[in-house]
Amino acid sequence: IVVDHQKKCQEYWPKDVGATKEFGAFVVTTVLEDEYADYAYRKLRVSYKKEERVMHHFHFLSWTDKSRPDHTFPLLAFLRRVRSFDSEALGPLVVHCSAGVGRTGTLIALDYLMEQAKAEQKVDVFSCVQKLREQRMNMVQLLEQYVFVYDALLETLKSGDTVIPCATFPHTLEDLKRSDSAAHKQMRKEFELIRVSKEAIDLSKADGGTATNKDRNRYQDIVPMDLYRPRLDQLFNDHGDYINAVSVDGYKSRDAYILTQMPLPETVSDFLHMTYNSYGIRSNAIVMLNELDEDDLTCATYWPTEVDSPVEFGGLTVSLVSEDKQQHRNIIIRDLDISTSEGEDKQPHRVRQFQMTNCWSKDSPFPKEMGVLLDLMELVTRWQQQSEVAPVTVHCLNGVERSAMFAMASYLVDMLKVEQIVDVYLACRFITSKCPLALPSLEQYQFLFELAGSFMSDFETYSNFK
Repeated sequence: IVVDHQKKCQEYWPKDVGATKEFGAFVVTTVLEDEYADYAYRKLRVSYKKEERVMHHFHFLSWTDKSRPDHTFPLLAFLRRVRSFDSEALGPLVVHCSAGVGRTGTLIALDYLMEQAKAEQKVDVFSCVQKLREQRMNMVQLLEQYVFVYDALLETLKSGDTVIPCATFPHTLEDLKRSDSAAHKQMRKEFELIRVSKEAIDLSKADGGTATNKDRNRYQDIVPMDLYRPRLDQLFNDHGDYINAVSVDGYKSRDAYILTQMPLPETVSDFLHMTYNSYGIRSNAIVMLNELDEDDLTCATYWPTEVDSPVEFGGLTVSLVSEDKQQHRNIIIRDLDISTSEGEDKQPHRVRQFQMTNCWSKDSPFPKEMGVLLDLMELVTRWQQQSEVAPVTVHCLNGVERSAMFAMASYLVDMLKVEQIVDVYLACRFITSKCPLALPSLEQYQFLFELAGSFMSDFETYSNFK
């Protein structure tokens, strides 16, 4: 709506759900609004004289004017969601951006060409854009947008249809167990495409590999992408803004998870400062996926073991408020209060820590009981509903394998709840695009299919997912 303090579009819908706004003879009511990482969906009721219609409004939020999206798959997922409402459409799809040529033309071209590929088994990008420009000048405005159309087509045509509806998923899950089945071959193809996309990301010049920062990594070959790394406030340390962590999106919100390593003794302060306040961003939940090995001196405990016995790290005081080992046999829940040691806070920052125990053996690529992982995800969701939606800090020993698995599983389950589909490929592409060292094995990829099946089996009807 507003870019660089310049208003690009007049809102033609009320901001608040239930509110009504008049535009001449038209009366618009916002009936429903759901926000996701890259877009918002609104259900609007539009009245004109004695006629009333329901309008489905999809607002893509991750694409600035006169540019191309950073990645192809968010827009592809958005377009798929838009087209899932086709059965309710009574007329043409209305598409607009600011000027109605660049982003609008790019989306229309992509939609047209995807349909052309299905119908004719070929695409003609040049002819498509030429035809669009004959009908409206400057459609697909920039060279980079034209190239993006090619990139997005390549992504979707190489992967094929990765969506599995809930109704047919149990059958697909059974087929995955047979190595000669079409479903198993599709799964292997998807995993290979993800592997290739990860290998194209160069981490050799990342800040984590510099002489200044390398000792702050648990493993020298595991460093985050600079573009998505949280920055520490340099007022509170003397070694720069580096921390071995990366922010990734969830299904429902941007930067939903901070994936990081179990703190080293020398990085506990960095870990806590990142959680407490990293340039205005506060995390209110910590998910701990590694066992606490008391014989491993590199694994630093960042919380006190006794109530009323606070500990201090780098100008922050951490207090243990409560510890619950009874709610779940494999999950310890601790409430921690973090505050500045000088007592400048009006009230401490409350963080709930969820520690998974006795469930994920050291050499296993996934937990032995997937139900525990689903329970853990549900406990985190309930806590955020109770407190507020904020980034969830997830850590394991290396900050990649288990932490990213948690983020991918959460994305997958949230998508399943909203759209009643399973798309493991998309969930993994979202996470690995920012954390390319994640998902090292096909076994982990197949586990995510099985996790979706386990989640679905807990419900009698798919309508319960919502």
